[in-house]
Amino acid sequence: MGKLRLYTTVLNTTLITLLFAYLVEILQQFKIVELPGLQHRALARVVIGTSFSMMYMIGYTIEIIIISLLENIIAGNSSATPIASQ
Repeated sequence: MGKLRLYTTVLNTTLITLLFAYLVEILQQFKIVELPGLQHRALARVVIGTSFSMMYMIGYTIEIIIISLLENIIAGNSSATPIASQ
């Protein structure tokens, strides 16, 4: 079977991660887990969550900034590197 390699920069990866975290928080704000069929599913409540907090979004942003800075300091560059391989 062939290998799959996805090349991206650290910046792109961190931004996609941050946007995903924001999406989950926004879904919590609109109480998406309370839709019919989801409200009684424990897995949905754990994965999506049940409460919105602006402090979480601020925290995610600060964490991504710190991780990006550390990555640039440790790696010394932000060239494209494989992030997934099978």
